Amino acid sequence: MEPELLLMSKVKKGDLEAFDSIVDKYKRGIYNHILLLSGSASSAEELSQQVFLEVFQQSQTFQPKSKFSTYIFSVAHRLCEEALPAQRRKSMPGEEEVKGDVTAKVRAELFRLNRSYREVLILREIQRFNYEEIKEILSSPVERIRTILNRARRVFSKRISRLLE
Repeated sequence: MEPELLLMSKVKKGDLEAFDSIVDKYKRGIYNHILLLSGSASSAEELSQQVFLEVFQQSQTFQPKSKFSTYIFSVAHRLCEEALPAQRRKSMPGEEEVKGDVTAKVRAELFRLNRSYREVLILREIQRFNYEEIKEILSSPVERIRTILNRARRVFSKRISRLLE
């Protein structure tokens, strides 16, 4: 049994230290994921807290159907979909702020991708989820995920190669 699933069974019984362990393990990954989707530290902080609040609230009815990491990232995905519907790129640094910083330029280019491209790219290349896990997180067929990922890689690659010229 996955350690997180064991922890969730303890959370069901009221063990708050078990929940703290879950938060400690996932807080950075969830925050970074949401930050890369939203481009806003304050949105990432707020939505991360909502993710953990929802996980805690659902602990009594939680039924593991897949890996715990898939479950918690699907909660993050859903909350982002609800909170960031027509999100614009206004929160990301402007060109003048990132002129000499290659990492910041790459992040800015990542953020300029449409959100579906960006999210699939983040889940696969940064968070390292496999296609089946991404399917669970996004509730989308694997073939669609593969198509989006290929398009995202192509667009992102073109943008990055222009940056580095």
